[in-house]
Amino acid sequence: MGKIAGLKPSSNNSSLTDSAIQMLKCIGIKKPNSLHSFGSSNKEDFASFGPFIVVLDGHIYNPEDFPSSSKEQTDSERILESLQKISLRETLAKINGDFAIAIFNKQTECLTLARDRFGIKPLYYSSIEGNTGFASSIQSLLYLSFVSKSINPSFLKTAAALNYRFLDADPTRSPFSDIIQVAGGSAVEFTNNSIRTYSFFNWESKEKNQTGLIHHTDYIDLFRDAVARRLKKTSTPMFTLSGGLDSSAVVAMAHRITGVPQPAISSIHNGEAFDEEKEIMDIVNSGIVDWEPISINDPDIFDLLEKAS
Repeated sequence: MGKIAGLKPSSNNSSLTDSAIQMLKCIGIKKPNSLHSFGSSNKEDFASFGPFIVVLDGHIYNPEDFPSSSKEQTDSERILESLQKISLRETLAKINGDFAIAIFNKQTECLTLARDRFGIKPLYYSSIEGNTGFASSIQSLLYLSFVSKSINPSFLKTAAALNYRFLDADPTRSPFSDIIQVAGGSAVEFTNNSIRTYSFFNWESKEKNQTGLIHHTDYIDLFRDAVARRLKKTSTPMFTLSGGLDSSAVVAMAHRITGVPQPAISSIHNGEAFDEEKEIMDIVNSGIVDWEPISINDPDIFDLLEKAS
């Protein structure tokens, strides 16, 4: 899994600029190919065939729904093969995964950016005067010459005044004025100087059990399936454990599936206002995690912001 970035220049600016090269280097591509303005820091997450180029940051958890004759096929190659059989919208709706993806059709010069259903993976873009840059790391977009570092005051005020859970009240907002966030479960299509956004996933469930009713066991089965698919994708899982129900439930399910204590880390604060160690210890003492606390002091936030600006 690697970060992705790319540039679709305007028709009168077809060369890969120095700033675009720096953008690709920022995500870990040491020697960007001058023939490709799209890249991934992981070679397996770049695929090209026919008119399509696919770059992927993330994972597909339902490879069984993307049948292939090759057992060694990567997730980006699965998506590429699916595009030969069904439409892009159908392909995106079919994916069960955490992903940020960019698909470029060289014949139509259409660029499509899409983000997973829950918006787990970040994906940003900036489109100014026909130049369109995208990245799963917002920092890399700031290397593009047409993208300013001007802060979005609306985002800053929301972040300062409200709990972090409210930041997605506007799912397209980002910390920078020139940068837009792709909303979860959505695709953004750039073609002929026009931009079109659409949702590719419908949350209305069409599945029913024999009684036609949904029981709590149905949710537990779905939850177990989601955790199991993610465990299957990694050989070295690591869980971040807070004092809340969400992280505790996930690591508890992972323990139930594997039967062994799961590696977990937590940030422990000196100040009681933010520390959740007491709540975390309920899970630690149960024996379902191999826990490692990480102590955090009381940093000077304003000093850190000064250094970062």
